[in-house]
Amino acid sequence: LTVIAMRKELKKIDIDTDNKMSLLEYCVYHYKLKIDDLMSKPQGTNEALERAEAALEEVLAEIEKLEKKKAKLSKKAAKGGVKGKAAQNELEQIKASDPMPIRKALVTAQAAIRKAQKSKDLNAMGKLWFIQREIDEAAKYKPKANWKRSGLE
Repeated sequence: LTVIAMRKELKKIDIDTDNKMSLLEYCVYHYKLKIDDLMSKPQGTNEALERAEAALEEVLAEIEKLEKKKAKLSKKAAKGGVKGKAAQNELEQIKASDPMPIRKALVTAQAAIRKAQKSKDLNAMGKLWFIQREIDEAAKYKPKANWKRSGLE
């Protein structure tokens, strides 16, 4: 394009005449849409996404339950005595083990995410990205194997 032709194209693209091109203006130009069409696209959801979200809620509930139990045991362990030592022992066992319910729920959530990603319904891909991010954060929570032996406390 020549400079004059480029300026004419940019003038067509710049809808609000601020001499800057926003992402919205670029998308309207590139995909040859009208702003009304772009803004009225459905932001719906699909069934696979709903299942993925339910699996994520299950993972987060298991993590919350475990955190509450750990907080309760640490309060008991701080008191001392026989009950305190028993609570401290149980707390160490929880920290050292990889809880099966979290692992199972996490695998279920990851499978639901993969299924939703393969779906042909592309209405809710942004929400799918956020759900995947939350699942990745939940996976980071999962205790590492042999954490005591490796010196990571």
